[in-house]
Formats: sequence, structure tokens, C-alpha cells
Amino acid sequence: MMTFFSNALLFPYAFIPEIFFTTCILAQLLFNTKLRGSERFSYNSKNRIVFSQTFIILIILYFLYDALEINVFSPFLIFYNNGGTVLLKKIIIIFSLFALIPIANAFYLQSLNFFEFYTLFLFSVLASLLLVSSTDFLTIYLLLEMQALCFYVLAIFRKNNIFCVTAGVKYFIFGSIVSCILLFGFSLLYGAVGTLNLYCLSILFISFPFPDAYSGINFISVFAVLLILLVLLFKLGSFPFHFWVLEVYEGSPISSTIIFSYLPKLVLFDLLLKITHIFSGDFSKLKIIFTLSGLITVVIGSFMAFNSLRIKQFLICSSISQVGFPIVILGSTHLETLSSIYFFILFYLISNILGWTIYVTLYQFFSKNNSFNNEETQRPLYLIDLSTIFVFDKKYAFVLAVLFFSMAGLPPFSGFLSKFIVLFDLLLSQNYYISYFLLFSSLLSVGYYVRLIKLAFFEVNSPKINNISYSTESTSTFYFLQGLILVLGIFFLYSSFFFLDSWLLFSRNLYFLLYF
Repeated sequence: MMTFFSNALLFPYAFIPEIFFTTCILAQLLFNTKLRGSERFSYNSKNRIVFSQTFIILIILYFLYDALEINVFSPFLIFYNNGGTVLLKKIIIIFSLFALIPIANAFYLQSLNFFEFYTLFLFSVLASLLLVSSTDFLTIYLLLEMQALCFYVLAIFRKNNIFCVTAGVKYFIFGSIVSCILLFGFSLLYGAVGTLNLYCLSILFISFPFPDAYSGINFISVFAVLLILLVLLFKLGSFPFHFWVLEVYEGSPISSTIIFSYLPKLVLFDLLLKITHIFSGDFSKLKIIFTLSGLITVVIGSFMAFNSLRIKQFLICSSISQVGFPIVILGSTHLETLSSIYFFILFYLISNILGWTIYVTLYQFFSKNNSFNNEETQRPLYLIDLSTIFVFDKKYAFVLAVLFFSMAGLPPFSGFLSKFIVLFDLLLSQNYYISYFLLFSSLLSVGYYVRLIKLAFFEVNSPKINNISYSTESTSTFYFLQGLILVLGIFFLYSSFFFLDSWLLFSRNLYFLLYF
């Protein structure tokens, strides 16, 4: 009883950052409603104001988490905070701050004149932060739906664009279907065992599977967990649910696509790790799903990238292929192998944000002026547009080369290290055939990255020469911050080879803080 009351008293203090964050989001929404109708400020001024609000809110939120040292469960064990969850939340905020730069620049370049975009972005970040602390499947479902609703609106944000509207409608339809399946899985699990609390389930399933007298409950529980896993794999965009990712991401605005590509990944893998730790025993038979889904995802993503013609399409297909690696790790029962998930995901997110930053920068290359109705700024960028980049700006061509070499998995870049750690841990857990398959799949993917390097450095597309210029109207703040992101991204992709022990220690420390 004393523990219950002490947790109830400490709970508001442990979640002060979330309370502050929610209050700031609502205050931003109310304040910017008045700002939107004001004629005192131009479009550029309004964009800078809302961007500054969002950036400052996230920075203050990070320092609040940095000062938080309270380990507590909420009453009825719905939420909890400890050292691991706080560290994971700080990582999410750091990546959100970095991603905010290309998001804001793409928002400006595509003339999305609605401040609600930033509010929806902050709401989706809030859902991710709360998902990390959730210890009940009911709250997890509600938070996933909260984030999904934000994503539906972000996908359809350009209402006058038919491709954007189509992407948003498809996203809503697919998301509604899997939401029903997820709720059905939770219902089956509750009907079988009588609880959806993760803490209670972890205690209950120590004796999993149930004795023969309860074989019906055993079967229902396994089926319910299978449905939950399939829905989470759908949200990650892995095989056999990869079909929607390319259609939705490519049709959405660039700024929305950046959010979709980085924000849910870390949280969804955290949920999958929670599920693999809670359900033991016969649940190991379901782990073959992770292995098969991850392996096929790597192959399919590679072939889709080979057939890509547009840069945005290529980045999406490449991210699909990269997601397959940590999914394969989930099929392992070796604890050291599972801990390498965070090592891979951290560098995957760095490469992902750097790639989208470069993509937004290419819009500045191909903008003749700041007229957003101009055909040159609205048309999609093709891979052939990478030709002659080295001629016009050598520093961006160098960044492009580092990014592609890292994503291809060539040493001494972080992409090589992350794939090497995955393969090495799989070999330690005696998954030899899986390791060989991933190795050959990685060698296959090197081809299309080298093709892009060839385009950027060795092919000259003379008709495009006169069309390439910087967007002079782009604000100096965005330009400076975007350059800073490129420098930091290159530093992390290259210097990780010299700080390998520190990165491995950090990822394993995060893993053990969360689950042990």
C-alpha cells in the first residue's frame, strides 16, 4: 500500500517533461491561430517563428529529461520511467532536433503555409515518448493510434496535389485495417489471460506454455501475439507489408516523408523487444517470422532500389532494405545479438536523416528562383540529376559519396560497422546460413550505391548545367543549420570507426537498462 501511494505521489514529478511538452503544444496551437490571420508578418517570418517555437520546445524538453532522475511506476502500472526509458527519450528528441532542419527547409521549399504541420509533428513526437514508457497494451494501442492520426494528416497535407491526396487516403485505409487487426489481437489476449498489462504478462508467461489442460488458452495467446507482431511489422514496412511504404511515402510531401522514415522506427523496435522479452517458451517458434521477414525485406528492398528512377524513390527503397537487418536480429535468442539492434538503429537513423538532408539540398541546386509554381521546382528529382554535382559543388558531392559508401556498408564508415556487428553477433549465436545470406545481400546492394557515385562524379549531363543554382530566397538560418547537419552527419558516419567501443558500450548499456 505504501508503494502504491509513494508511486502515486512521485508520478507527476517523474512525468513533468511530458506534462510540459503537452502544455507547450496546446499553447503553440492557440498562439499560432492568432498569428496565422496576422498581416504584419510575411510567409518567411511566420515560418521562422513557428520553426523557432518548435526548436526551443524540443531543446527545453531535452534538458528536462536530462535533469530527471526519478524511477517510478504510475498507479495501476500504466506508465513507468527509469534510466533506460529516459535515455531512449533523449535519443528520440536529439534525432527530432536534427530531422527538424530538413523538415523545415522542405516545408519552406514546397510552400506548405499551415503552421499546424509543426503541431502535428510535436504531437507525433509526444506519442513516441509516451510509447517508450507504456506498460499496458491498451495505452500502447491508443498512443499508436494517436501517432497514426497525425501521420494521416501529414501525408495529405498538400490538399491541391492529387498524388498527396492519394497517398493520404491509402495510408488511412491501410492504417485503419491494421488498427482493427491490432485491436482484435489485444482482445484475444485479454480474453485468454485476463490482462493487458506488460508487467503482469511478464510474470504470467514465465510458465508459458500452459499445461495441457489450458492448451486452448495457449493457442489463443500465441495467435494473439502473432497478430500483434504482424501489425508492428506492417508499421515498419517489412515484408510482406512493404507494398504500402513506397506508395505512401513517395506521394506525401517531403517534410512528411522525413518524419515517417525516422520517427516510428526506434519506438516500434522497442515495442518488439518488449514483446520478445515478455513472451517466452513456445513463443520462440514465432521468431522464425522475424528471420524470414527480415531476410526477404533486405532482398526486396535491394531489387526495388535497383529499379528506382527517382531519388526520393531510391531513398525509400534503400530504407526498406536497411530495416530488414534489425528485424533479422529479433529472430535470435542470444542476448548479445539482441543488444546490437540499438547499435544498428542509431546509425541507420543518422544515415536516414543525412540522406533526406541531402535530398532537400538538391532542391536548392535545381531551384532557379523561389516561385513555387515553377515547373523546375515541382518536378520530381531523378537519379540522372545527380550527374555534374561534383562539377558545381564539391563539398556536397563529398557528403554524397560518404553517405552512399556508408549505406553500402564499405569500411571504414558506420554502415560497414553496423552490418559487421549484426553479422558477427549472428555468427556467435550460430546462425551461419542467415549470416551468409545477409552478407551476399549486402554485396548485392553495393552495386546500386556505386552506380550513384558514378553518376555524381564521372558523368556529365550538359543540358542540366544552366539550370543548377542555389535557391537565393532560402533563409540563411535554414541554410546554416542544414550545413551543420551535414557536417555532424559526416562526423558520426566516419568517426564511429575510431569510437567503436564507446558506441557498442552505449548501445548495450541502453539495452540492459531497458530490459534488465
